[in-house]
Order: sequence, then structure tokens, then C-alpha cells
Amino acid sequence: MFLVQRQRLAAVMLLLSGAICAAGDGRPVSGGEVEQTVAAIRAAGGTVICDANGRASGVDLTARRTPADEKLAQAVLRLPRLDVLRLSLNAISEETLAQLAKQKQLTELVLRDVPLSDVQFARLLRNLPRLDRLALRRVGGVSDAGLDSLASLGRLEVLALVEMDISGKGLAKLQRLDRLRSLDLRKCEDLKTDDYRSLVAVKSLRELKLAGPSADDRAMEAVAAMPAIDSLVIEDSPISAEGIQRLGQGGLAGRMRSLAFSRCYGVSDDALRALAAMPRLESLSIRKCPVNGDFLTRWTDTAAEKLPKLKTLVINGAFLSEKAVAVLPRFAAALRRLDLSRVMLSPVSMTSIGQLSGLDSLLLSQCSLTDEAIRPIANLKKLTTLDLSGNYGVTDKSAGLLRALPRLKRLDTEKTGMTLPNTR
Repeated sequence: MFLVQRQRLAAVMLLLSGAICAAGDGRPVSGGEVEQTVAAIRAAGGTVICDANGRASGVDLTARRTPADEKLAQAVLRLPRLDVLRLSLNAISEETLAQLAKQKQLTELVLRDVPLSDVQFARLLRNLPRLDRLALRRVGGVSDAGLDSLASLGRLEVLALVEMDISGKGLAKLQRLDRLRSLDLRKCEDLKTDDYRSLVAVKSLRELKLAGPSADDRAMEAVAAMPAIDSLVIEDSPISAEGIQRLGQGGLAGRMRSLAFSRCYGVSDDALRALAAMPRLESLSIRKCPVNGDFLTRWTDTAAEKLPKLKTLVINGAFLSEKAVAVLPRFAAALRRLDLSRVMLSPVSMTSIGQLSGLDSLLLSQCSLTDEAIRPIANLKKLTTLDLSGNYGVTDKSAGLLRALPRLKRLDTEKTGMTLPNTR
């Protein structure tokens, strides 16, 4: 299990309650009522979110696949001073919607599977002027027309419209959002390739997430024309070498800071040659794409001063060769997070990983590792997070090695041969 620092229930209750608090609707709420609500949140698999000062500032009820009970949502809306609210509901009454509209201090709102009409959505947003982050996922009833109401959110910077019934007409309305810097449009099936061209007019947009058939090579022409984009996520897309080549040209190539591909079967080692034109790349993620790491060896054939200072590298579900892993130390100066989960790693490859002395996070879930193979991890003295889950060949023989890592705070040994008393 991951050993993570958790907020103790009693402390959260104390931070939320005090003696008597003003609820979101202005009515006093007793400490006992707050305690009952916090306990119900935990029982439903939810989370109480605390800010940097330890103040309970938000509630997340989206962790479970099943929607929360509306009665619990109403109780949550009576908690005092919430800044962040994440709700998953398959029904919402006018009473609950009215309570939600009174949360005028909210800066982040996430709604998943909540049925809202365009009229209800507009009425809600008019009452939440401080929102700078809004995420909608499968919010049935909100259409292109409903997106007109986004113009009332003058502070909006981060917007997610995931699995929504919107088209190019709705997308064009986002041009009014002059502070928008992050946009998630994954799995909006009514969007067409040419619809993305309207986003070129959103001058502040820096981060874009796309998924599905419309995120094809031609769509990358529009992405490359967006004047401020420096972070891109592409999932379940027919993108090929042609599209990636477009990302590696012009001003975008010089700006690109973060790039991620997931389940894109046209993303091959040859297609990734375009990465050589992205000198500022800091984060690269490749999940379930047909690569073997040849792109890494070609990449490192360039002069050291031209290599990007990668801080994060994620390659999941691939068949990396020992030769590809052997070049990773070329990135050691900047590399802080490495995720090679579901990649079979030999003892030779683990020796190469053991040379990445600057790592603070190493995720090696389901890599067919053994006690002998993980010995080089002992060299990684700066590790704070280590995931060895799913490696049944790692046993209690490695407990001493792991205990000796001086900065280790989070360790996942689920589904290994280790027993819990020997992990920390």
C-alpha cells in the first residue's frame, strides 16, 4: 500500500468546526453537525481537502465511480467556507442547486454526471463570480448554447469539458475567455478536426488536452498555430509521424514544455524523431504506444548542450530495450521523476536506473523485478517516492535496502512478496 501522509479525522473536524460556524447558506452550523458530515464524506469514499495552512477548504466526492447521494451533497453544501467543491451526482433538485448557487466563495467547481439544463447552468454560473477553475464531465443538458454563460466568469483560467455534447459552435464561444490558460476537450465526440481552428484566437491558452478521432494529423496544424501553447496531451488519437512533425516545426517546437501521448498507435520511435526540435521540453509521457526506446538513443546522439533538461519521463506499457534504458543517465542532471510502470526491466537496465542520482520519484509497478534486480535503488539517496507494486519477486530480503533510503516517505509494495511490517 502507498504510505502517504493523511490528515487525521479529528484534526479535520476541528479545523472545520470550531464551536459554531456559518454555513454556506449563512445559517449557523454546530460542531456536531460538521463532524457528522465529515464522517459521511469519508464513508462515501470522499476527501476533505486542506490548504497549505491546514484549513479544510474543500470537498471531493468524485473519487468513486458511483455518484454520491444528494442528501450527502446537501450536507456538504452546509459546510462553512468551501473554496473547492467536486461533485458527482446523477440527480440534482432545485433545492440543491439553489444551495450550490450560494457558494459564492468557490474558486473551483467540478461537476460529473450532474444533469443540468442550459438555463440552470447559466443561473448557477452567474452566482459564482470567483470561479477560476471549472470542470464538467458528462453533464447532460449543457449544450453549445449553455457555453454562452461561461462569459460571466471573468476569472476563469482552467476549463475542462470532458465527454460533453458540444460542437464547433460551442467551441468558438471560448474565444471570449481572455484569461483561459488550460483547456481539456477530451472525448467530445461531436467535435470535428476543423473545429479546433477557432482556438487560435484564444491568445492566453497554454495547455490543451485532446482525445479521439478528431485529434488527428490535420488538427495538429491548428495546434501549431495557437500562439501560446506549450503543453499538449493527446489520447486515443490517430495521430501519426506527420502530425508529430507538425508539432516539431515553427514557434511551437521552441515553446513546447510538456508533451503526452496515450494509446496513440501511430506514435512510434520514428515518429518521435520530432522531439529533437523541442529544446525546452521538461516533461514527456508515452503510455501504451508502440515504442521500444530507439527514439531515446537517437535523441541522445545529439550534442549534450542541445538535449532538453527533462524533469519528468513517463514510459508505460512499452518494451524498452536495455540499450534505450542505458541512455537515461544522459538526462540525469535534471531528471527528477521517472515512471516505467509495466515495462519489463532486466538487472542490466536497473543498473542504469541506479545512476539517476537526482531522482526523487521512481515508479516501477509491474516491471517483473526481483530482490537482486532492485539493488541499484540503494544509490538513489534523494528518493521520496518509490512504487514497487506488482513485483512479486521483491520480498522481505529488500526491506533493509528500502529502510536505508534516507528521504523515502511514500512506498508502495502492494502485490509484492513483502510483508507490511517490513515497509514504512
